[in-house]
Amino acid sequence: DPNDVDITVIGGHAGITILPLFSQVPGLVESLSPEDLEALTVRTQFGGDEVVKAKAGSGSATLSMAYAGYLFSENVLKALGGEEGIVQCAYV
Repeated sequence: DPNDVDITVIGGHAGITILPLFSQVPGLVESLSPEDLEALTVRTQFGGDEVVKAKAGSGSATLSMAYAGYLFSENVLKALGGEEGIVQCAYV
């Protein structure tokens, strides 16, 4: 189930500067054809463009960035509150 898979993504803000680390998920790369892996990589890198196109140029993909900020903040607050086992990745 794709909802149960977490993929670390590093790099920049858009396009080819975005690097999904599919190889870090055990068995994922082996389960995909080279064509599907390439398509998934491109979709990850250019997903923001899909959002802008869907909004017909009247908006951006800032909701994704806002959600990432929310998740980060929520986990930092949990950790500060003493909850154990919190792992939160960040690019600083």
